[in-house]
Amino acid sequence: MTAAFFAVLLCWAIITPLFQAADEVQHVDAVLHLALGYTWPDAGTMHLLASSAAAFADPQQVSGQTWGQLLQQYPGQLHTFTAVPNVSVINQMSQHPPTWYFIEAGFLHLIGFENLRWDHAVLAMRLLSILCTAALPLLAWASVRRLTRSPRAAVVAATAVLGIPQVAVVGSTVTNDAPVLLLSGVVTLLAVRVLTGDSRLVTTVLLGVVLSAMIWMKGTALPVIPFVAIAIFVGVYRARGLRTAVLWTALAAAVSAGTGAWWWVRNLLVYGAIQPEGFVSRKPIPFPDGQGPDFPTYVATLWTRLSETFWGSPGRTAQYPMSQILVEVGTVLAIGVIVLFTFRRRDDLPTIAVIAVLPVTFLLIETTKAWTGYQKMGVVGGTQGRYYFPALIALITLSAVAWRRLPRTQSGRSALATGLSVAFGLIALYGIAFDYRTFWENRATAITSNGLAAFFQQANAPGGVALFCVAVAIAGLTVGILYSRRLPVREAV
Repeated sequence: MTAAFFAVLLCWAIITPLFQAADEVQHVDAVLHLALGYTWPDAGTMHLLASSAAAFADPQQVSGQTWGQLLQQYPGQLHTFTAVPNVSVINQMSQHPPTWYFIEAGFLHLIGFENLRWDHAVLAMRLLSILCTAALPLLAWASVRRLTRSPRAAVVAATAVLGIPQVAVVGSTVTNDAPVLLLSGVVTLLAVRVLTGDSRLVTTVLLGVVLSAMIWMKGTALPVIPFVAIAIFVGVYRARGLRTAVLWTALAAAVSAGTGAWWWVRNLLVYGAIQPEGFVSRKPIPFPDGQGPDFPTYVATLWTRLSETFWGSPGRTAQYPMSQILVEVGTVLAIGVIVLFTFRRRDDLPTIAVIAVLPVTFLLIETTKAWTGYQKMGVVGGTQGRYYFPALIALITLSAVAWRRLPRTQSGRSALATGLSVAFGLIALYGIAFDYRTFWENRATAITSNGLAAFFQQANAPGGVALFCVAVAIAGLTVGILYSRRLPVREAV
């Protein structure tokens, strides 16, 4: 399943045109700033490089040029940019820690980016994101295997990652979300281990170290902090008692805060806020007299936008949502089954409740931010489903517990596991087809000779590579599903 997911990610990286993913030009530009020796500026003061803007505005005009040639032809930074509507000269990425951008800048120097075609360099950066994201099925498998002791459920959990196309949308582009996805998955797995009896000191310290690395990357890691503290306290308390639980929770907090909190403490000292605004010129837009935020509008917008951008909505502004049937049915089923069936049994309720802390924390923080932003700016913003992906492995783990409680018989569990795996695999393939139709067939259902010709001429890699990756994905899914049918569905003794 991990190999199949890797192939799916490669398909998305090849099919999606460069800079047609959310904020990709800004992420690439931020990496280039550091690769070229610029300092990391204050939030809201970093301007797009002229070379980045040129490649973004008209890729065909600069086709075949290296980054070195682009930098010579388009030197310096921009102060005005009207080539692409709704794109600011301000690169808001300086509101984030520079850690991942330094790593990517080092990678660019390693591959000699100035002598490399600019599109090849961006594709190489996409591959770096893929290397981070590709481990998610393995992490989902390990977490569910540990919690449920069911080999079959664990494989279904791995397949579930492929059944959320937006994970591939995000994980196949240049983004600072990729390392957060990887590290959050590792954090969830380690937390599940602690909650299920792994009370070794080394596990606690490792959990603090991984959390620290995650905090270095992006502010979306901050809601994970209370989850880790609660998981360590509850897990160690059940195994070793109150005194050890308090000491080890404090130790993990000291490790993560001492090595990972420096950026956020700096923000508090410099800006008086944990995460400063990336666009400092953005001004509040008051509601007209006698009017104010409309709560039904807020809820409706939040539901629609979050569900679309959680399941799958590619595009530079995530403007191409996938099938509404997939979005609505998937959202209602996922939430309904978790709420109705996850918390029914009491024997593992403390463990399940702690795991649920992670997605609930994200839900409370993100919806509160969206409501506050709506009050200030007059629009419901900040509603991206990918903001919840640091809780993805926790959600899949909770779902595995819930779905296993639906069938009453072993044969029913086996049939449900097969059905879910097949459905997830088909959704993954549908996502690849949707991406192709979106960008190469103008969203038409039919595959045309003109679309195929354009794809094979202009894709980010030879079209045959994409077809090979599709074949690998199909083969991996088929072998994985067939082999998993031989695995037991009962909990291991």
